[in-house]
Parts: sequence; structure tokens; C-alpha cells
Amino acid sequence: MLKQIKSLPAVWSAQTEFGGGVRLFVALAVAAWGVSACGDDGATVTIKLMDAPPQNVTAVKIFVKSADVHVVDADKAKDADPNDASIDADDKWSSLAVDKEIDLVAHQGESAALALGDLSLPAGKITQIRLQLDLSKPQTVTQNGVDCAMETDLVPETGIKINHPFKAIDAAGGSASETLIDFDLAESLVAAGNCFRLKPVLKLTKVKTDGKDVAL
Repeated sequence: MLKQIKSLPAVWSAQTEFGGGVRLFVALAVAAWGVSACGDDGATVTIKLMDAPPQNVTAVKIFVKSADVHVVDADKAKDADPNDASIDADDKWSSLAVDKEIDLVAHQGESAALALGDLSLPAGKITQIRLQLDLSKPQTVTQNGVDCAMETDLVPETGIKINHPFKAIDAAGGSASETLIDFDLAESLVAAGNCFRLKPVLKLTKVKTDGKDVAL
């Protein structure tokens, strides 16, 4: 869980306890993301990665370049739409540099979620989250003890977004939210020859604000 994060603006933080910010867990099985605000000027975001593999898969290694959060003014927020390409290159994204290879299988379940770092965010509403992969690096799978390179032609160049609509998430000062995200490897790994094609699927499964469930 995330330790309390003390900062003036919003901070995307990779700690290990809930509190003081938004945190994101991307998991194949289940991932958790908590959102909480630091004062009135912004919210704190913490990103963690976790996963669970398909049968006979003992490693799924991706090279994550960054994790991005899209935040707009609360009075301009609209529900998230994965097909809304108009936001892909706008100036509302805050980006956390990660630049590391991550074995998703090594981070199964909440207790093994991987903390990625801290990122300042403005106050407002979160309308999308995405992961950016460095496709110049190998993205690999180990199945039945054999390593192979995944095909990545289906990975969006603009980043891997939550792939379904969801209501904008409050990132106002004083709020504390927890969000569950599922990186669904059963859908994300498509058999292709002797390996897989990576077709990433991220699902938002649960949101709590101040301890109460929020309708998605």
C-alpha cells in the first residue's frame, strides 16, 4: 500500500501503500490504482505494475518508456472514450519516465505490484491513462521454457489506453480514490506462429473515492 506522499502539486508516486495520491496498478490479473489529492492545487498519482500469465507462460517482458495521465479542468471534463483521438497529442498529458524492461509475470497480484515513480499532476479530472512502450526494444514471452519476440504491429503508436469508456475521475484537492485496472493478457496475447502478437487490453474494473464505490 502507498505511504502518505507530501507534496504541493499532484505527484505520481511509486510507493507501497495507499494514500496521498492517485496510484495505478496495471495487472494481467488485477491491478490497482489509487488517486488522492495533495492539498487544493493538485492530486498525487502513484503507478504500479502487476500481472498474471496465461498457461505455460512464465515471463512476459515489455519495455515501458513512460506512463501518462490525461487531466483536464473539472468543468471541461467528459467521460473517457478510447476512440477519442483528439486528445492523443494535446497538452493535457503528464508523463512519468519509466525506461525499463518489466516482466509482468513477476508482478502478479497487488502485493507484488511494481512501483514506477512520482509524477506531478494539476488538479482537475483524469480522463485517460496510457502506457507508452519503447518498441525499439524487444518485447518477449517465455513459454514452455522458450523465449520469443512478440509482434508489436498492433501496439498503438500513441500509447496503450484504457480500452473502454469510463467516467472522468476526480483529482481535486482533498479527495482520495482507488482504481482497479486489469491488463488482460488472455486478450492481449494473440497466438502468432511460434510466438504471440501483442494486442494490449487495459480494463478499468473498479473505482473507490473516499472509501466508497463509484459507478463506472
